[in-house]
Amino acid sequence: MTWIMKKFKPLHFLSSQSLKTKIIIIYAIILGTTGLITTFFGSRMVSSTILNQARIKVRHDINTARSVYENKLSEIKQAIRLALFNQTISPTLSHDSKVNLINHLEQIRITYNLDFLTLVNNNGNVILRSPNENSIGDDVTWMSPIKAALSNEITSSTEIFTQEALIRENPPLAEQALIKILPTPKAKPIEKEIENSCMVLLAAAPVRFESSKNGA
Repeated sequence: MTWIMKKFKPLHFLSSQSLKTKIIIIYAIILGTTGLITTFFGSRMVSSTILNQARIKVRHDINTARSVYENKLSEIKQAIRLALFNQTISPTLSHDSKVNLINHLEQIRITYNLDFLTLVNNNGNVILRSPNENSIGDDVTWMSPIKAALSNEITSSTEIFTQEALIRENPPLAEQALIKILPTPKAKPIEKEIENSCMVLLAAAPVRFESSKNGA
């Protein structure tokens, strides 16, 4: 019996209190229990809401980035298309003066806000570059838009340029593209300290003119 009395000691304590105290204690127990339950489910709802909002924001940011990317790629393709149909380009390309070609290419590049503009022949070898006019002769058929242009198509894409490839097109641009790799927690260790390759938005179009056998 002693053990049983000890077991129900809290109940015995409650029965010895006044009605007012009992009501207060019972109300406090109910309120505390309800508060704990509400807090538990409320915190789960808040966490779920925050997670859903984060997912929506990430999805929105990705869609925005994709839209910006596609618009920029379209702008470059349209710039090349407009340059191709410029009434002065064929006579200039047909002219024997390299100076005129360089100046015209540079003018087109600046007008359409391009980082570089390259002219290649039917074999995919560079015959002129702007702004790096002294870098010529290399084969650029590894770029998919160039291959398409040689098949008489106007296309655009994103290409991975090594530092060497970017230097050939525009040396200062290669310097801007360098990214220092910083160590981060749980990242896989790598020996590379600087990333010098980069993604380039590229477009190409075929150019035809009568006085020469070359094309771009």
